[in-house]
Amino acid sequence: MMDFVKTLRTPTNQVGFVLQLGYFRSNGKFFTQQQFKSPDIDFVMKTLNLNPEEVDLSTYVKKIPIRYRADHRKKILEFLQWQPLGVQNQEKIKQYIQWNIPQQLTPKRVFYSIIEYCCHNKVEIPSYHFLANAITDDYNAVESNLIHEIAQKLSTEHRVKLDHILNTDEIESTALPPLTHLKKINQSLRPMDIKSALKDFELFEDYFNMFKSILDELKLSDQLTEYYATWTQKATSFQLNQFLDKNKVYLHLLCYLKHQFYIRHDLLADIYLKSVQNGVNTSHRKEDNREKQNKDNRNKAIKKIVSSNQNSREVLEKIAAILHSSEPATPLEKLNWITTLVDGHNASSTVDDKIKIVKYEQTLNRIANNQFHFESLEDGSRKLQLRVSELIKHLTFEKN
Repeated sequence: MMDFVKTLRTPTNQVGFVLQLGYFRSNGKFFTQQQFKSPDIDFVMKTLNLNPEEVDLSTYVKKIPIRYRADHRKKILEFLQWQPLGVQNQEKIKQYIQWNIPQQLTPKRVFYSIIEYCCHNKVEIPSYHFLANAITDDYNAVESNLIHEIAQKLSTEHRVKLDHILNTDEIESTALPPLTHLKKINQSLRPMDIKSALKDFELFEDYFNMFKSILDELKLSDQLTEYYATWTQKATSFQLNQFLDKNKVYLHLLCYLKHQFYIRHDLLADIYLKSVQNGVNTSHRKEDNREKQNKDNRNKAIKKIVSSNQNSREVLEKIAAILHSSEPATPLEKLNWITTLVDGHNASSTVDDKIKIVKYEQTLNRIANNQFHFESLEDGSRKLQLRVSELIKHLTFEKN
């Protein structure tokens, strides 16, 4: 490419061409000489060993020697193997925008998606004006189609229900509260707050079920639903009522109701999981506290049982020695010796000691079987049931 640059007739054209090449390689689009940066100009002149007095970019003409029969931009595209932004590529970009809008969340994301598309396919990136107009036109077209469908599908009863949400006057106690009051989401785990969150969810659930068939027919993507719902969340009732077309208001409200239904369903699931985890943590804390309190008693029980077992083992060893002894003795004599050993062993511990040993054994068995842990869980389960029993009735889980 440097060999080609040297064939350009004037230093101005050489600098202009290299700047265009650098800018395009960096940004995927061309710039006019008015947009060239002074540090970049100085760097190019220094690299090409040109005299700054010989360079006047205000007279820059984007023409290479006549034998090439092409302008600088075409030569750059050819060298980098990019496609020019002709009519055909403009149509492809518009088609991509039409496909992309329902898939994206905001116009900003659509804009950056188009930039990625052009870079990936090596197509000259259009101007901001072109992209902004194309995105706006397609968004308006999608919205117009949705508004038209809503106008046909909503009944009078549906419209009255949706109007209640924006009604700032006093309304019936059975109606959905004004939109402002519905935007508050409480994630507290206190029982009263959980009941309040559940009550709000039931309202959204009722309205979602009422409009579910219409929402399904509209085929709103999750991204487009979130776009309208987010706008509604930030807007006031006054701003919504400023729309000249009432069906546009209904579009925003339907998306908001759908989005909030799923958001609040996830919130209930999150409250449930956190409540269960808090219950488990509380059980562990109680178990740890009980362990600290009973540590001395447990160690005493272990020592007492070990001592008792050792004494019993010594008695058994002596009995075995009597039975297998080679000394001459009649069976009656051996029986008397054994009886004496057993009576002596029994006399060495009182009835209270025996009762304590039985209790110690029961305690150690409970510890070995993790019974204290399950007792703690059982104690906490009652509070947990009061907190989440109603909540779990409203949760819906997808099948794997």
